[in-house]
Amino acid sequence: MPFIRQLRAAGFENILVVDDGSTAEFKAAFTEAAALGCNVLTHDVNRGKGVALKTAFAWLTENESALAPSVITCDSDGQHAIKDIVAVAKKLTGADAQSTNAVIWGSRNFSEPAVPPKSRFGNRMTSVFVRLLLGKWLGDTQTGLRGFTFARLPELLQVHGERYEYEMNVLIRLINRKVPIHEVEISTIYMDADNSNSHFRPIRDSIKVFGQLFRFVFSSGVGAVVDLIFYAAILDLAFAGKSTITAVFVSVVSARVVSSFTNYLVNRRYVFHDKNPIAGSLTRYYTLVVGILLMSWIGTFTLSALLGGHAVIAKAITDFALFFVSLVVQERWVFRGSKDTDGLT
Repeated sequence: MPFIRQLRAAGFENILVVDDGSTAEFKAAFTEAAALGCNVLTHDVNRGKGVALKTAFAWLTENESALAPSVITCDSDGQHAIKDIVAVAKKLTGADAQSTNAVIWGSRNFSEPAVPPKSRFGNRMTSVFVRLLLGKWLGDTQTGLRGFTFARLPELLQVHGERYEYEMNVLIRLINRKVPIHEVEISTIYMDADNSNSHFRPIRDSIKVFGQLFRFVFSSGVGAVVDLIFYAAILDLAFAGKSTITAVFVSVVSARVVSSFTNYLVNRRYVFHDKNPIAGSLTRYYTLVVGILLMSWIGTFTLSALLGGHAVIAKAITDFALFFVSLVVQERWVFRGSKDTDGLT
């Protein structure tokens, strides 16, 4: 295998290869890798990149004494140049990285013209998403070229995920725990214009990568349905369907109390996985609810004036923006006790 021979020539002696349930036509490559002195770990069936990485990390923790004090993960499909792996290794073995248990991040430049459009769009979207929710900008959130000290391996084994979402979960945990992440610019290599070598499944894997965002949208939808049902029920049962000022006010407020509490419970349990006592997060949540209502009123009123009285459009724009404000505030403040989990997964 040319890639392994090049790694050997660059000075990498301990190479671990994971055969993640490959088909018969590729078995010869893993046999050759073993013949070249690599440790080859095998899954009987394809279990996903996340499981493959954790299989490697588990093996490494059991054999730490025989290996170097650092680990570099990389893909073997030609997308990672040897010189870039060497650059990550040099940064990782530096005194600063070792003393702080920093993570070294091989970041590609997606502004280059050869980058496939779907790859450029997907990576830019995740970079923006991570910046909004977690407050950290990384030029490449999905890189497979990463360097870790051995001290990080037990923590990496605890991160959830089986496929591509695992790597995003690792990033989220690192940021939440304020682990130093040092970026190293690496080459941006694609085999063809469609990146056909990639096993990334755009729809299924994107849903997993953006899991929290999808769950938050679903939670908001559930809250909206509950709000509408309770509003109609209270107006009909308590006020015989009469739309007086008092009837509408009582129905709106009552329905909002019920729907907001429903939304809180869904967010706490399924979106942010918060296992801490309810009291603190519930107080913060309703503080946010009041704040969002005030901002919605002020924003709609102001934008309506700027748009020449188009109040409906103004409210739609304002509430769309506040949706993301609410997501970020809940992630960083309301459910802040959940930071020891994987966060967005």
